[in-house]
Formats: sequence, structure tokens, C-alpha cells
Amino acid sequence: MVRVMEYIEIKNLIFYNKEINLSFKENEVIGIFGENKNLINEFLLIVSGINKGKGDITYLNNDLFDNSLYFKNRLFFDFSKVYTKTLKKEFIHENLKNRFGLSFDEEKFKRLIKELKIRKETTIDVSYTFTKLGNTLVNFSLVSSLKYKNLIISNPTIYLKEKEQIEIIRNELTNKEKYSNVILNLDNISNFSNSLDRIVFVTRDNEFIETNVNDKVVVIEDNIYLRNIICKAKDNYVICYHDYEKEELKKFDKLKIKYKLISIYDIDKYLEVKYE
Repeated sequence: MVRVMEYIEIKNLIFYNKEINLSFKENEVIGIFGENKNLINEFLLIVSGINKGKGDITYLNNDLFDNSLYFKNRLFFDFSKVYTKTLKKEFIHENLKNRFGLSFDEEKFKRLIKELKIRKETTIDVSYTFTKLGNTLVNFSLVSSLKYKNLIISNPTIYLKEKEQIEIIRNELTNKEKYSNVILNLDNISNFSNSLDRIVFVTRDNEFIETNVNDKVVVIEDNIYLRNIICKAKDNYVICYHDYEKEELKKFDKLKIKYKLISIYDIDKYLEVKYE
């Protein structure tokens, strides 16, 4: 039986005038998704221990903020940002060792460069310049070549199109034999189909809704009777978390408001804007 313990516990966090209570457990992969990416990143800066939140936030029952033990075990990366301008594994190794005392697996990094075809996304002049896709792949390769137990990753599959590359990243980031806890700020939900334990939706009203991956969401014509709106969809539709009662759905039918219940993992099919 898998042992479950509270890795990160968030109690009474006041964030954008809302109170948040969440827990992130051992042996879990959690996705976070919402329209306001800046707000989610602010939240993750608190969860990562970089910024102090207004509430009780702990790691293994100790204050998480500026916690050296937590920092030793967690890695916070945003794959849309640039962290390196080289593929020279020896240079990266020395830089990480001298600046941060980190252990870097050069051979794994080298293997991933080849496996993910990163050099095709690279221009070499005075320094290395990566395409947006190449930058995502390099950042993933860096993360995979470091030794951390807790990951917090924003935009894990941003700009990716090839199924093989997506599978490699999904399988690595959701590997519970390697990682104790993973929090993913998702740019795409379907890329992690059947790989998440839970999803936390952030609504337009800044509510954090903790869900089971088998829960449903509603694709519905925008109207004044809605709550828990997660994001805009195609045309004049929005996507809401589904906790509507039967009577409410009957009201939509009576008003001839079109709607459809869908799987959480199907959200991307209905989006008008890709969250990049």
C-alpha cells in the first residue's frame, strides 16, 4: 500500500481576497489550470517558498517560506523562460556545481538532446539560440538531469506539437518512482490525459476548486446564471466546473441555453485561445 502524507499543506491562505485551503500529498501529480496565468504563477511563487503568503503554509509540518530543507528538495521551473544559452554539458555542469552546488547528469542531458532532436531547434553563433520549441525541450532536459524530489513546473508542454516529444515529457514528469510530488501549471490538459491524480481549477473569480480527474466540466453559452467559470471557449461559449444541480440544467434547457458536459481532459478541444 502506498503511504500518503501531506507534503505541502495550505491553510487559510488569503490570496486575491479569497481563502485557499489545499494539500499536496506524497506520490501525487497535480495539475493546475485557469485563464489567469499570472495569478497562478504568483500562487506558485508562494507554494515554492519564494514569496511569503498570508496564511499557514507548511512543508512536512514546518513553515515552508525560506525553508532550506524544502529548497533542497524542490525545483521550480517555467518552461516558457530562458535558463540556458548553451548545450555544452560540461559548461552547464560546472556552472550548476559552482553556483548552486547541484549534481548534474551530463550523460542523461546528452541523451535527451539527441532523443528530443533539440539541435534541429538551435542556431549556433556566439551563443546558442533556441526556437520556442527548442527552449521548452532544453528546459525539460535540464530538469530531468537534476536530482530533485519535488517539482513545480509551469508550461510543461508549451509549443510542443509532436506526439513523441509530448509522451517523453509526460512520462518523465509524472514518474512517481523518481518524484515524490509534482505540481504542473498546465498549458495543455489533454497532454497529461490519465496521468494526473487531481486537477485544481482557478476560476475567473479567483476561486481554487480542487477536483477529481473524473469530474465533469460544462461547455456552455455565456450567460448571467453561471458560476465557476474557468475560461473562455470557442464562439460565445465558456467552460465552467460542473457542480450544477438538475434543476439548474433544466433552467438552461428551458431558456434554450446550449451546453454540453465534457471530460476535464477534453477541455483543450473547445478552447479558442491556446495558453502559451
